[in-house]
Amino acid sequence: MTDDRFAAAPTVVALMLARARATPDATAVRRGGETLSYRGLAAAALRIAGRITALELPPESAVAVLLRRRAALPAALLGVMAAGHAPLFLTEEYPRHDLPRLLAGVPLALCEDGFPPPPGPLRALELSSALEGPAAPVDTLPVLSPGRLACVLHTAVESAQVAVDHGALLARLRALSAALPFGPADRLLALAPLSLAPSAVELLLPPASGACLELVDSADTVDAARLAEVVERVRPTVLHATPTCWHALLDSGWVPGPELAAVSSGEPLPAGIAARLAADARCVVSAYGQAETLMWTSLHRTAGEGPRTGTALPGTTLRVLGRGPENQRPGEGSAPDEPGELAVGGVGLARGYLGRPGRTAAAFEPDPCGEPGARRFRTGELARVRSDGSLEFAGRPHDTWDGVRFFDVERVLGGVEGVARCVVLPGDPGLTAHLVAEPGWRHADLREAAAALGTGCEVVVHAALSAGPDGRVDRLRLLSVRPARPARTHEERVIAEIWAELLDLPDPPAETNLFELGGHSMTVIKLAARLQRAFGLSIPVADLFDHATIAQQAELMERLYEEQLSGLS
Repeated sequence: MTDDRFAAAPTVVALMLARARATPDATAVRRGGETLSYRGLAAAALRIAGRITALELPPESAVAVLLRRRAALPAALLGVMAAGHAPLFLTEEYPRHDLPRLLAGVPLALCEDGFPPPPGPLRALELSSALEGPAAPVDTLPVLSPGRLACVLHTAVESAQVAVDHGALLARLRALSAALPFGPADRLLALAPLSLAPSAVELLLPPASGACLELVDSADTVDAARLAEVVERVRPTVLHATPTCWHALLDSGWVPGPELAAVSSGEPLPAGIAARLAADARCVVSAYGQAETLMWTSLHRTAGEGPRTGTALPGTTLRVLGRGPENQRPGEGSAPDEPGELAVGGVGLARGYLGRPGRTAAAFEPDPCGEPGARRFRTGELARVRSDGSLEFAGRPHDTWDGVRFFDVERVLGGVEGVARCVVLPGDPGLTAHLVAEPGWRHADLREAAAALGTGCEVVVHAALSAGPDGRVDRLRLLSVRPARPARTHEERVIAEIWAELLDLPDPPAETNLFELGGHSMTVIKLAARLQRAFGLSIPVADLFDHATIAQQAELMERLYEEQLSGLS
């Protein structure tokens, strides 16, 4: 299944074919009860490559992959690559109104049977048709040189796509395989949406490493309880998710197994979530990167300390740039603990933005610290060098208010005891901290921490922070959430004064659950006694569990008062 041409110029395709020749019966892909061996994966990929080659597309064409999370999905990606073209990572679930923009200039779409024809002049090749017929002989396929286009990924800003060469892709996957480490004995459960760049690592790292790729339906990834059942059944050795997803999994009652390497990316990993994972998992790894740098450029093994950008992968350089002319001089950068723009150099950089030479030139520039011809990518994100030499993410330049960086506020408030998660956004006026709090947290501790930063902020407590399509906290949605209203009626104001004393919380919001503000069962017992004295009513303690906000308890007082009056008449 392989020849000397592939050995001379190794690619992800070549590594997969070599694995199929060495251990053909090893499991390559598993989805529920459906499995595909490396022999089957190679045969399927070469059949697809043969069908696409026969279509005589222009060299280095982007081929849209509009498929479900099925066992044949990695074969489709590898088959497109083997034919000398680049899979454009999409999914059949992608909103159809966005497809014309994403598919502009794309000549072919590999899609599910019966999928409505994509808009525009491109051709559609159904997967069942692509899998028919004999496998293409390897010697009839194009040579995949390191500089040849391998795949096209979406950036965090969906209006842009990045072109990735085979050499950069393989360098990044090999570096990850060595750093995690990750090898033939591993099982990786892929959760990232197929239209997002992290899916490229999840779907291609296993076949490049001779490991097993585990797939699940998209519906299994959106509900924490359902996902927990899947993870428990599959028992992967590597699982990648955003901190928002990890938080939801842990809160569902799921406990990581001792075989699991928990990898987190997309957002800074809060110390509390990292500590909960580290208590049971084999290891917890915080990863940092962008689509432009093939997702992960650095890893940090954590036991629960604050967010870190981590250590650069082999062959990658991370550099914090200063604000002056030292940007252009080797050996100089920002002083320790001074935030500066993070630049990524070395192997594993994308070729650039597809069809956008101006934007490519602005973001991918010559690396003055590298070898002649070396490039670096300016991330537009801030980092600082800590005294121990490690890098710490410091937010983005525009995420500031009155000279205070949102990320610094998030880091400090997120470290307050009892605060499980914290996201800080601009409010009206000032800042608003959106929290997920644990029982027993104290608002006074939060006030003191904010005051130490020289800022104040409104607080909104959530049972959970909802995730957007990319698995990260949906910050746009949070911008529409305002701090809860204060007490208005006489009854609400009386109850609010009692809550303020019991919770050490000035001006408690009228529509927030008592337990989300740090209350517990003993608080309810004390509250019942105080309310009975204040209103002269007999108040069943159980009713206060069912009426857990100030507004609900005010309505309860009115109802109990009316019942008492009717009993006297």
